[in-house]
Amino acid sequence: MNANDLNRRIAIYKFVKSTNAAGTPVETWVFQKWTWANIKVLGGDTQNADPEGNLPYTNVQITVRYDKEIDYYCQIKYNDQSYRITYINEDYRKNFYTLTCTTYNEYK
Repeated sequence: MNANDLNRRIAIYKFVKSTNAAGTPVETWVFQKWTWANIKVLGGDTQNADPEGNLPYTNVQITVRYDKEIDYYCQIKYNDQSYRITYINEDYRKNFYTLTCTTYNEYK
């Protein structure tokens, strides 16, 4: 993998917990940054999620430059699709992150 392989522009969002004026907890996704990535589709299937029925999902592998701000509290958006990070693999030289992600239904 080299920097020329990073040819897709993705958005990184961070999960933030805060409280409003009344002291009620508020959980939101806040835009963090744009970055370049390489995206590889690993496969997909459907899973039975009662009572909603069968829900499709897709697993992808996203490679980005090393960034200490990317962690499991982030999600990735690309082409109007959200991806939840399920595993982060760090390059031993700390040049790249390989993120294993699953499509994320944000309306659930």
